[in-house]
Amino acid sequence: MKHYAFILVTIALLIVSCGKTDNAPSGTVIAQVNEAVLLLEDLEYSPAAWNALSTTKKQEIVNQWKRLALLSQEAASMHLDDEPAIRMKLENARMKVLANAVLAQKIKQIDVSEEEAFEFYKRNYLTEETELKIQRIFVFTREKLQEAQDAIRGGMKFTDAAMAYSEEAIGKNGGWAGFMSRKELGDRIWNELTKRNPWEYAVVQVDDGYYLILHYRSRKVPTQAADFDDVKAEIEEKLRMEKMKSETEDLIHELEKKANIVTNV
Repeated sequence: MKHYAFILVTIALLIVSCGKTDNAPSGTVIAQVNEAVLLLEDLEYSPAAWNALSTTKKQEIVNQWKRLALLSQEAASMHLDDEPAIRMKLENARMKVLANAVLAQKIKQIDVSEEEAFEFYKRNYLTEETELKIQRIFVFTREKLQEAQDAIRGGMKFTDAAMAYSEEAIGKNGGWAGFMSRKELGDRIWNELTKRNPWEYAVVQVDDGYYLILHYRSRKVPTQAADFDDVKAEIEEKLRMEKMKSETEDLIHELEKKANIVTNV
């Protein structure tokens, strides 16, 4: 739907320029109605994304544009764009397109780190009923623990290290212990894990004197909330928009100081 909205605004602006042919179109031409040209770049599709569309979908988009182009050209031939009310609407549409273009450029420059996204996830998705999918290496001695840690630091995958060093039965299966609740893990282990990212591990000495190297790969809650990897992109977009609000206000404030502004209200 965003492409249709973009086309509607573009055609609104086309009314005042469809008769100009000073410059040849620069881009991939998709369709042309008299002097009006529809470029692939106008639709905000990459060449790969456009080629992936079905013929029916492409025709639907082009036909929508063709109808609007014909009607806008008819409006121009009737000089409707000379009417003050319509000229104001066209100028407002133009300002919206340009303002959105500035914001789009700003959004591209906003970075959201993995740590920020995961902190947001922990605050807004994890609950006390959450279960963590645990992978662990269980050893009896500090010496064996050191060997396992050295192997992981040397580049060995955690799963391979569990198979090589773990001294419990599940080590043969890569150390996967399944989903475990806070009650099952205990507060100390739970807190050690949840303050870390899912790919980081913690070393914890258990009450009977053994050591565990644990980390968790995913989470689940009774409401079937998605795992971090499933909602990461959504979270990053939310954080980007939050940052964008603040940066937009700062930008407008700076522009106001430079501009000559007069209001009568």
